[in-house]
Amino acid sequence: MRSRVNTQVLRNYVYLLAFIVLVLFVGLAMTDFVNHILSQNLVKDRFPPSFLVTNEMDESAIAEIAEVNGGVYFIDSNLTLEHLGGIDPFGSKAMSRQEFTRFLTDSRKVGLPYSLQIEYSETLQGWVVVVFPTSLRIDLAIVANQAYESNDKDAVMNAIYSMLILIGLFLSLGVVALSRIGSRQFLKPIRKLSEAVTQIKHGNYSHRVVMKASKEFEAVGELFNEMAEEVEKKEEALVVAQEKRQQLILDISHDLRNPLSVILGFADILTNQETTPQQQHQFSSLIKNHGLRAKTLIDSLFDLSTLESPEFKMKKTRVNGYEYLRMTIADLLPVIEQAGCDYRIEIPDERYHLEIDPSWMDRVFTNLITNAIQHNDQPITISITAGQSSEGFEVRIEDDGVGIDPGLIPVLFERFTKSNHEESASTGLGLSIVKKVVEMHGGRIHCENKKDGGCAFVLRFSSTLNPSYSDR
Repeated sequence: MRSRVNTQVLRNYVYLLAFIVLVLFVGLAMTDFVNHILSQNLVKDRFPPSFLVTNEMDESAIAEIAEVNGGVYFIDSNLTLEHLGGIDPFGSKAMSRQEFTRFLTDSRKVGLPYSLQIEYSETLQGWVVVVFPTSLRIDLAIVANQAYESNDKDAVMNAIYSMLILIGLFLSLGVVALSRIGSRQFLKPIRKLSEAVTQIKHGNYSHRVVMKASKEFEAVGELFNEMAEEVEKKEEALVVAQEKRQQLILDISHDLRNPLSVILGFADILTNQETTPQQQHQFSSLIKNHGLRAKTLIDSLFDLSTLESPEFKMKKTRVNGYEYLRMTIADLLPVIEQAGCDYRIEIPDERYHLEIDPSWMDRVFTNLITNAIQHNDQPITISITAGQSSEGFEVRIEDDGVGIDPGLIPVLFERFTKSNHEESASTGLGLSIVKKVVEMHGGRIHCENKKDGGCAFVLRFSSTLNPSYSDR
């Protein structure tokens, strides 16, 4: 890969160099073309000294030059420089032969702030000088005498060829050096990214790339690290899900094995052994009870699976939260009374509108109240209160029983969590279903032991559930 990148970068620099040379040639050609066009339109070319000589130094001709910001001088045979009109950059003065020679020589130099044109007139017996301010120009030229050959031609040509060879050599070395440096600047971060991808490919999701390069590569490195972090989180979640799935299978197998073993055992006795009518009734009752227990477990698993399905949606309807709670608790009062428990209910006669799925929410309160009854040996008092808190609608279901083992509270709502007391009766899925239903209604639930004994389940539904405090 390194060789390919070096070659590509070198090729790019060669293309760039060729483009620069092409631009230079085009620029020179355009400069020559523009100079040619300007030479036909510049003021100094429209008013050469011959213009004045032809007009015999007429004052109107001098005035015409002055109008276009030019100046006119005349140098007589005594080498006296006389200003006749227009701009006056030199002034009138007498010159020596040496000064006159320097004046003529300087007038042909490139880069002067003034453009001078000098022409000798036989008629006037002197030199006519026309001067104009120099416009902004760039003069580039290679001059060769076509009439006579210089003795220095070979030396000059050799110098030019040597200069061109050296320039070409330096340019070639520069292109190669720049291509090497450029390829390293590309290859180093690419190599780091390649190594990081290989690490991720082999399962090292914690690997991160440290990129010290251009901002673009640093941005790519940051995006790669974010991607690696997401992949790592998903992989960890996948491992946790796999472990939970495996544990779920083990828990289901364990919870189904006991009732099925009892059912099969007593069914075998009824089938292969002689039993009295009393024993038959007893064994049949045990088979039925354990069958119901297995059915309850399967139903709970089905409910939990339904709630966790991506396609499942609650069939919510708008209700008065207080009125709904009164009706639900009223349906559960016979269960509380049959268990010999007392109850205390405090539900305000107000309105608080909630959007709920009544059938699923019924299971929440049924499960919490039956749990309170089954969890305690002695008859207890169950308290149900509802009201408004800073978080919205709040329901508390409390009892004054034995409470819950503090070690179980952190995992109370996880699947197959059971206390020793309910090992034989509970599926261990009820509270998991309760939590899932509450959360799908935008609420939260937690459990806490009370200081004076017993425990409390607190349900809170945020005000995002379209609350209304109106009595209408």
